[in-house]
Amino acid sequence: MNHFSTPNRIRFEFPPVDHLPALDAFLVDARAKDYPGKKGGKYQFKNREKALAKAEEIAALVADTQATNTEHMSSALIAECKARGLCHFSLIRKGITDHDSTHKIVLLKEAHALFTETTENSEREPRSIRSILKRINHFCAHFGAETAVSSLTLVQIEAYLNNAKSPGNFNTWRQHVNTFLNFCCTKHRWIPENHVSRISQKKTCIVVEAFTATQIQQLLNATYTLDGTKNAMMRLYVILGVFAGLRPFEAERLLWEDICFEDECISIHKKPTKIKRKPRIVPFTPALKAWLTTIPRCLSGPVYNQANHRNQLEALQEAAGMLGDAWIQDGLRHTYGSARWLLDKDLAKLAKDMGNSPDVCSEYYLSTDMSKEMARAIFAIMPPAP
Repeated sequence: MNHFSTPNRIRFEFPPVDHLPALDAFLVDARAKDYPGKKGGKYQFKNREKALAKAEEIAALVADTQATNTEHMSSALIAECKARGLCHFSLIRKGITDHDSTHKIVLLKEAHALFTETTENSEREPRSIRSILKRINHFCAHFGAETAVSSLTLVQIEAYLNNAKSPGNFNTWRQHVNTFLNFCCTKHRWIPENHVSRISQKKTCIVVEAFTATQIQQLLNATYTLDGTKNAMMRLYVILGVFAGLRPFEAERLLWEDICFEDECISIHKKPTKIKRKPRIVPFTPALKAWLTTIPRCLSGPVYNQANHRNQLEALQEAAGMLGDAWIQDGLRHTYGSARWLLDKDLAKLAKDMGNSPDVCSEYYLSTDMSKEMARAIFAIMPPAP
């Protein structure tokens, strides 16, 4: 904040207010009529700190009484404020506050610590929290914990994002860094601008892959070869994905009370869902109903409770001969979406059952390699006779 003293007033210079670009400066005059009961007149200071302190005191008192010298504000600007119901005194004070807050030097380690605490206490899905924090840990380590957040430039951030190996990774990194810098800019005003908003996403060629009926049969057969509780639990993982289209974390949070055999449906409540936390109902398919009978049922509690899911999934992939590139990430859900679409030809119903918008279903869940015969074969897979 630049300031200077004259025989009767002190001038403040502010950065332009976003919606009032013409408001570059405001003069505060120490007049008795501006704040009744206070001593008015001409003030002269040799000490710059005392001059600033007195000027801030005057500015606060004047703004509180909404009486000040507006000779340097055009009548058109004042009229525009009044027409919009805005108080130009409040805008000026906001300018002072914003100026002070955006000039506060905050280090990456301080911003990182507060962002981590806020994110961990948020209502985001746990897997999303882990992904965001992992990327921001890397981002802060890359630039150094002692670096000021406000010192990061557009060129530096773009160069960091370009280290991503693919357009898809670039877009994911960009999304997470954008979340962090929005936190610093919008919520705390540590930086005047989020540079990521000026970096465009990269176009990606999305190829949706799905499992074949043979691969699904191999996976289900492989579940019977696993040891102990892995047997039924990994079979449940497969059938909830391929015959109901559930996301893995939705299956993890599902309770036996949510599976209604009478009404032949699965209720996905607000908490486990991903999109806008909307509940949804997933109807049974004949295959899902048949395969659920192969899972030992509890009276209540979690349906799927795997503490060591990653290792057990690798054991299933090995038993089915699908290690490495043979395994399709999110392939079970893709298979359900592609097969249901070919059999029903009802994109709106499919989107409702999967908890997505029709556009997302069309772009991310419909495989062009799936045929109608293959879809019928997948939903015709039944469990072996007892």
